[in-house]
Amino acid sequence: MQNTSTTFQLDRATLLPLAEQLAESFQDARPFPHIVADGIFPEELLDAVLAEYPEPEDVPWQSFASPSELKLALADTENMGPATRHLLAELNGQVFVDFLERLTGIPGLI
Repeated sequence: MQNTSTTFQLDRATLLPLAEQLAESFQDARPFPHIVADGIFPEELLDAVLAEYPEPEDVPWQSFASPSELKLALADTENMGPATRHLLAELNGQVFVDFLERLTGIPGLI
């Protein structure tokens, strides 16, 4: 059995029709355009990302604290686990960008 947390791949045949289906609700959503799209990622992948997520004291986080943001950020992917790195690669890949372009109606998003 393959490990879904590192083998999962997004595909246009699934995502582009979904983007078309959700585009109008995205544009009409208030107070700003958004969607909720359950089921895009397998639970096994998301569970693996959650399980390997580092605690604040485990890695060199960047800390942001201002009136407009309060967060920790981790820029170095070597401090992330394999499932997290895989998910980020899929989110930064052309298939997901194509999905976002179709969903938002913004061509050449990147």
